[in-house]
Amino acid sequence: MILLLVPLVSATLNCTISDVTCTDTDVFHLSNLSNAHAEQNNESGFNVTVCCSETGGDNLSTTGTAVINLSTSTNAHVEQTNETDYPFSVLLSADSGNITCSYSTGSCAEACLGSISTNITDSYTNLHIAQCDDYETNICCHYNATTAVVTPAAGGGGGYAQSVLDIKQALCMGEWIDGECIRERIPTISWWIILGILFIIAMLINIIVKKKEKDKEKGGKKKWWNSVWERFSSLG
Repeated sequence: MILLLVPLVSATLNCTISDVTCTDTDVFHLSNLSNAHAEQNNESGFNVTVCCSETGGDNLSTTGTAVINLSTSTNAHVEQTNETDYPFSVLLSADSGNITCSYSTGSCAEACLGSISTNITDSYTNLHIAQCDDYETNICCHYNATTAVVTPAAGGGGGYAQSVLDIKQALCMGEWIDGECIRERIPTISWWIILGILFIIAMLINIIVKKKEKDKEKGGKKKWWNSVWERFSSLG
């Protein structure tokens, strides 16, 4: 079976905020692009959608990492996830990687899922939400690749996801000890055997060369390989 490793390290999270129908992962909804309330993705009261995808093809779902908290499931005020006043959470996760979210007063390094009105309320709860950069604090999320995909060769069945650690173990050519691949080494005694064989070969070549030179000096009366054979025969 041939293992084909598909790295996910270059993959990124991509999110848009618009009233266009979401064809990727519907994360949550806003009542407007600015000065808005929010609702969970299973509600249908608002038509502005925060829609996300992962450029490497990983599947996203609305479980796992908390993005923002909501006061109710719809028509809600929001708060940062480090606050505990609101019982509803907007969540986002990936099948093969990890998603982490934080809040920034500057632009997001990767995906922005909206902005919240911390600069107006001087608080981290009881906030309004809007499209990115409308308010001072942006909601920023990042995709972290943690696994690779292993696909058997044709006829070997479908592909499957496996942890990088397991892949390293599968490809280890030595002993797998405490999560590390200890490279297989030839025992010391084997090295001495190899060196001994090489020494014997070198001596034989030296004898043959010298005998050939002597035969040439004598006019080539006797074939050099016959002389070598006679020498080894005499040892018996």
